[in-house]
Amino acid sequence: MIEHVNRICGRLSKALGLSVSLPDPDEKALRAASFRSLALGTALAAAGVLLRSRGFLLLGGAGMVSGTVLRKESRKRSGKE
Repeated sequence: MIEHVNRICGRLSKALGLSVSLPDPDEKALRAASFRSLALGTALAAAGVLLRSRGFLLLGGAGMVSGTVLRKESRKRSGKE
């Protein structure tokens, strides 16, 4: 998925005449980002429940979804999926 997004952004930058270099994270960086995103998402969701805040709850849910997607991407890169 990251490669697909990078390809599209590369085409767009070429069409606009821009010189943009996008990062291509390795498996270790994706795992670390996944863990941080899941941890922060869980904390925000818990704060949303405790403080009865829909905003925190939604941000927490988005963080957990993001962490899950990053985890799947890191597994795909390592060949485990």
